[in-house]
Amino acid sequence: MKCYCCLVWIGIGLFFCNTIWAQKSNTDSLVTLGLKADSMMYVYVNKGDLPTSIKYCKQKEAFFFEAKSWDKFIKAINDKAYLYHALDSLDVFKKLIFVNFELADAHLKNNHPQWIRAKEQINSYYYAIGDYKSALEIIKEVIPIKEKIENYEVEVSKSYLNLGTAYNHLKDYENALISFKKSIKERYKEGETGFALGVRLNNIGRTYNSMGELDSALHYLDLAEQLLESIVEGRYKNRKIETYTLKVETYLKKKDFDKAKEYLDLIETFSLSKREKVLWQERLGKYYYEIKEYRQSLLAISKANQLAEELSTRNSPPLKARRVIDQVKVLIDLKQEMQALDVLQSGLRILSPGFKSEDYRENPEIKNLLDKPDALVLLQEKARILNRVYATSENLDDLTSSFDAYLLACEVIKELRRGIVSSESKNVLAERTVSVYEESIASAYQLYEKSKDKKYILTAFELAERNKAQLLLENLNEQEALGYSGIPDSLFNKEKDLRLYLATLMDRAIREERSIENDEQIFRVRQEYGLVNSFLEKTYPRYFQLKYNNEPIGVNEIQQRILNQNTGMIEYFVGDNQIFVFVITEDDVFLDAIEKEGDSINYINRLRNIIKERPGTKDPNKEYDEFEHASKMVFDFYVKKALDKMPDSIRTLIVIPDDQINYIPFEVLISEKPTTKNNYSLKNQSYLFKDYSINYNYSATLLNKVMTKNSAALSSNFIGYAPTFSEDSKKESRSNLGFELSSLTCNNDEVSAIQSLLGGSKRISENATKINFLKEANQYKIIHLATHAFVNQSDSKQNRIFLQEDFLSDVNLYNLELNTELAVLSACNTGSGELLKGEGVMNLARGFMNAGCSSTLMSMWSVDDCTTSDLMVLFYEGIKKGLSKDEALRQAKIVYLNTSKKAKLHPYYWAAFVSFGDMGAIELNSTWSSSIFFFLGLGLLFIVGGIFFFKNRS
Repeated sequence: MKCYCCLVWIGIGLFFCNTIWAQKSNTDSLVTLGLKADSMMYVYVNKGDLPTSIKYCKQKEAFFFEAKSWDKFIKAINDKAYLYHALDSLDVFKKLIFVNFELADAHLKNNHPQWIRAKEQINSYYYAIGDYKSALEIIKEVIPIKEKIENYEVEVSKSYLNLGTAYNHLKDYENALISFKKSIKERYKEGETGFALGVRLNNIGRTYNSMGELDSALHYLDLAEQLLESIVEGRYKNRKIETYTLKVETYLKKKDFDKAKEYLDLIETFSLSKREKVLWQERLGKYYYEIKEYRQSLLAISKANQLAEELSTRNSPPLKARRVIDQVKVLIDLKQEMQALDVLQSGLRILSPGFKSEDYRENPEIKNLLDKPDALVLLQEKARILNRVYATSENLDDLTSSFDAYLLACEVIKELRRGIVSSESKNVLAERTVSVYEESIASAYQLYEKSKDKKYILTAFELAERNKAQLLLENLNEQEALGYSGIPDSLFNKEKDLRLYLATLMDRAIREERSIENDEQIFRVRQEYGLVNSFLEKTYPRYFQLKYNNEPIGVNEIQQRILNQNTGMIEYFVGDNQIFVFVITEDDVFLDAIEKEGDSINYINRLRNIIKERPGTKDPNKEYDEFEHASKMVFDFYVKKALDKMPDSIRTLIVIPDDQINYIPFEVLISEKPTTKNNYSLKNQSYLFKDYSINYNYSATLLNKVMTKNSAALSSNFIGYAPTFSEDSKKESRSNLGFELSSLTCNNDEVSAIQSLLGGSKRISENATKINFLKEANQYKIIHLATHAFVNQSDSKQNRIFLQEDFLSDVNLYNLELNTELAVLSACNTGSGELLKGEGVMNLARGFMNAGCSSTLMSMWSVDDCTTSDLMVLFYEGIKKGLSKDEALRQAKIVYLNTSKKAKLHPYYWAAFVSFGDMGAIELNSTWSSSIFFFLGLGLLFIVGGIFFFKNRS
């Protein structure tokens, strides 16, 4: 019986073994068949027969699916998707890659090569349609996964190359350069070469070309050319052609047409593929355009289009749109504007799937635009042409259509900013798109002049606001979003830790000589920080909503929230051709357009040079005459018309300056020429501040934000810092040459006098340290720094304000968390610095506002040490009386001018300090109440001690 049972079990075992063996054998056979089909697919790929390649790809896909060999099956679909992409079947490609990624996610781990490839195929799709922001997010997700896989350096290098390309398309040039250089380091050790290195050098050259740094572009392209010099034909020929093509573009921008033609001719010596012929014809068209051979240019572009129609790799929507842009430029110069409009409309149809309209008065929806940088170019050109058409036709529909195109272009700029990470690249974008805002405002002004409908002034004002202090506004929004969006503490702390660590690394870069290691750490932390922020944006809608709440404040809101019958606002927008002046009162709004004249800017520069230099170097009479003339000219050109529109009740001016106007304190402007010469005294001069309190702001939107923020109740009034510097040299000024800091005579007395007036604390000499400042500054309503400062006119990251044996940099300031009502920067040049289009002056005061200060007092030039101390004490006397900050400063200047000796009446001594931000009075805590509590406590201590003493005696 036992033997029988054993035989039964053996039989059952053999049956199952046979079944399993048969299944395994069948699976192996299916995999073998699949691999054969795979080999055949590549045979036809190399022949260029893509339809037959797809047939074999489908065969291997079926074999691998039946074999349940998921990694090979997923690879087969990846291959099929690639082939359809190569055939320009974008819809099929899209369907395949998203389905395939779902399969990869279900069957493979995320570090499997085929999972990674499936993910990267999605990235390829976003590239193809011009959605570079989504492409960027995919690459950011893939890189950390690849970096954990052993011996995966080549793949990591490719991802950094793709990352740089995405950043480049998004106009984030700083991160593009870092990514390309990181790609090189991941793949090549020092001294090594390789043909793939040429690709990376080409991309670095391309980025510098896009930035307009043409000499740097040529440097990297020369390196690439040397590396690829030995190539004539063969596998890497296209790399050399790419280098030559980029050199053509760069030399064209440098207007070196002979060199550009030389490289065009070199490209033609190769046996060119169809793709390379398209590239060559495109550059040939640009070359003819630059030398004004417009017919030849159109012919070359037309040939490029014909060739591209036969070749999907040069016929994607973004590439087609760029040829449209080239064609439009030629047609405009040929005065064929109606034809140019038709071509422009075709370009917008290319970039917006589903948009079919041939009517140039219609525009696609912004959400459907694929390649937004190229869409921006098309929309601006369209608006310009329609504006010129209106000049001839006088048909208001043409002007309205022009304005509509401009409005959409401004929306595109807003979307582009969202896709850019680095502040440097945002500044480049602002510099390049200021013309869009200028032309949009000009178009609105034309419509207002024609219709007298003030809605166009309201829209023009909002457009002006969109181009002001956006970096500062975005930083404040991000901080607010973190605090009010319901983010868990763990994520909140992670974001904060990364931000502080990044600040530490950047501070190190400022203090020490830059190192590759530190730059790489900065890049890594930036990437990690970017991933955290992307996760927060996707997961917490409230965070996204608050962070990107950059909608500008409207005129109606300004009138309700900021202005009253005694307060008016003047806001400037300075374009390349016109200056727009907005005047807003409690009940009305005006817009004036001033044609830009060379002398207007010259007068600003002349006046600035006069008032910022210590007097006495010239003949006093000549010096005074120059001041009087320049001051009156600036007043007449920039201010007089605005004041004429304001009611007599106005006593406070809020000024939103722009461009060079940032450099002039309006207090020194005179409205009438005096009868008495060579006397800067108040009674002899009709200074503007004699009749008005004047304060300044980066933008009306920002002013509204700081005025409406919730302020913490701080118990202490004041803290002042007065460090001591070298005793070897004493200067009258608080300026410094480089970082050689002279001893200050009056700063200690300044802080001590203010502390006696307001109470609070003071930190003198060795106690005025950075450590103390960072630890305690957020406990006080007023922070006062009487010290030295250094401002870099070309790199704001180098700005610094000095404390005892150390300094606060812009990086430190942007990561502080203050809730201070007023920061007084009683040092030199704290209100001057690098001037950026739209953004304004990148000064130290911005850092304090970003850190949470509602208002700042800052200096426009190098100030006199002891005069500054006198002025500051007078200012704080007004603050103690309960005056608004701007009125306290005004009264201080009036008292100063009425009591000073003639030798120190020159504006150099008193006009440097201006006020920015919320000018509301500061509600000071009573210094008496503190003393009373102190003495009451002391008395109570004596009473308790007495009771205890007598109790013990008894």
